[in-house]
Order: sequence, then C-alpha cells, then structure tokens
Amino acid sequence: RKLIQPIEQYIRGARRLVIIPDGPLYYLPFEVLLSADNQPDSRNRDRIDFRQLSYLVNRFEISYALSGMLFCEGQSNTEIRRGGPLSFVGFAPVARDLYASTARSGESTLSKAGDAGSIALAFDRSRISALPYSEDEVRGIAKDFNESGRSGTYVVGTAATKGDFEAHAPGYSIVHIATHCFIDEDHPDRSALLFAPGPDSTSVSDALLHAGETYNLR
Repeated sequence: RKLIQPIEQYIRGARRLVIIPDGPLYYLPFEVLLSADNQPDSRNRDRIDFRQLSYLVNRFEISYALSGMLFCEGQSNTEIRRGGPLSFVGFAPVARDLYASTARSGESTLSKAGDAGSIALAFDRSRISALPYSEDEVRGIAKDFNESGRSGTYVVGTAATKGDFEAHAPGYSIVHIATHCFIDEDHPDRSALLFAPGPDSTSVSDALLHAGETYNLR
C-alpha cells in the first residue's frame, strides 16, 4: 500500500520493474510484496496456501540497480553487446550436501570430515545448508536456452569452484549463480558468494568470491 499502490497508474501494463532502493529498502525483497487486496490473515496461517498469494513477482520481472545513472550506463552497454547471440552459464555449488551444517565459529580453514568427504566451512558464525533445488534451477534455464537454439550450460556441486567460475564465466553473456552469500555491512568488500572448494583448498578464501574481487572481473 505504501510502495506500489501509489504508483499503480504509472506501471499498469508494464512487464518489468527496476527498483533503485534507498536506506532500509535495501533489505526488502520487493518480489514477495503482496497486492493490497490479498493480504493473508495471520490468525489463520495454518490454512494459508502461500503458493497462491499474489506476489509482486507474479506480475513483474523485478531487478535492482544502485542508481539511475548506473542503470542507464548499463543499458547503453547492453545495447552495444547485443550484436552476438545470448549464451547462458549457471553455477550451483551447494546443490547437494557439499557443506556440513555443523560449522564452528572461529575456524579459518576448510576441513574434510568423515569418509563421505563432507566439508565444514565456518564463516561469520554461519551454518551452510544444502540448496537441493538450485541444480534444477540452473539445469532448467540451460535447457530452455538450448531448446531455443542458443547456448546454455551449467556447473553444479564440487565442480562449481571459484576458479572454474573465474575461468569460464567471462565467455557467456548471462551468468546465473544459485548459492549462499554472506554480507559484511562493516566491510562491504568482504561480502562474498559461496562456491565449492577446490580439491586442494585449505583456506576459506578459496571458496569465497568476495565483492572486492569482482571489480576486476569481465
């Protein structure tokens, strides 16, 4: 009612929204906002079918930008690149139980545990859980690309290492990463995306792609 309803007349018929948030709105996932006429009754939560609610993402493709200027510059660069065919690569490092959920705070190295070779990773007191449907996610998108005559591929599980990402992602026009991320509000450059550790990894940094490292990536 406060964010979307006042601008309904301007976005009626649109298919895409680009959100440029400010302040606390950076913490808000606009995709899950509900239409004003379909608010669930919290007293009857057990009877709510959350799959049927009118989420904003069902109406619009939603993306985010840091500023209007950066968004316009990105649009211009996209127009320049549109000469070649679109290609897709997806990464799903934690599609299975790659990481143990028993990480202890204070650890600074990756350690293999047990015969199954599960790997415990401690980072900012977080516990890493598997994302079992992330493999279906990247596989499905790649399939759609291939069926439409364009190039689509994906890398999952232990193969989706940080090194593999840095080596191969620049060769694709669309890169999709389905993984965990870690936010460091005091030191934003240390915020990171989680990849699979390589076979010889001994340090947490081997599996984490920090925000500061992305500046020099193509």
